[in-house]
Amino acid sequence: MSEIEDRGTSIQDPDGEGAEEEAAESGGKGLGIIVKLLLILVVFGGLGFGAYLLTQKLIIPMLSSSETVQAVKERLNRPKAEKKKKVKDRGDPIRHSVEGIVANLSGSRRSIVAFDLLLEVYSEEAKEELTDKDFQIRDAMLIYFGSRTMQEVATRQFLVTVRDTIKKMLNGFLEDAPIDTVYFTKFIFQ
Repeated sequence: MSEIEDRGTSIQDPDGEGAEEEAAESGGKGLGIIVKLLLILVVFGGLGFGAYLLTQKLIIPMLSSSETVQAVKERLNRPKAEKKKKVKDRGDPIRHSVEGIVANLSGSRRSIVAFDLLLEVYSEEAKEELTDKDFQIRDAMLIYFGSRTMQEVATRQFLVTVRDTIKKMLNGFLEDAPIDTVYFTKFIFQ
């Protein structure tokens, strides 16, 4: 019986193992091809989507604008002096500085902010009005910063957005000409 078992075992084992190995190899190759095809599909799909967005958001709006290609080239090649000429039509900016503003921040008696402002206007009347209303500017700054916390003031984004807020706030009570630009020449918080 041992010979029959040996023969049966020797005959069945290679067929059984061979069939499993062939199935594993063919499944592995098939899976690898599918993964490669999916990867290629994703890459080309992404490139196609990027090209679509580029044409829809950039190229088509440029082509459909009223300017011709020649007009765009001329505008881009215009001398710099000619470009700056439009800004100079208003004249040189007149600057008014408001220095030494110190305000307590909300939330703690020990948190303060100290800063200097430089306000740009384009008329002498506005400059005179800023000088006359210096006390109102300081009062508005004390009230505004008194309602802010240290966490708000300590961010970079705050300095960017507060310039526009100050500009709108001050232009609300100026009668002659609006403030064009607000600059911080000093800003310290503690």
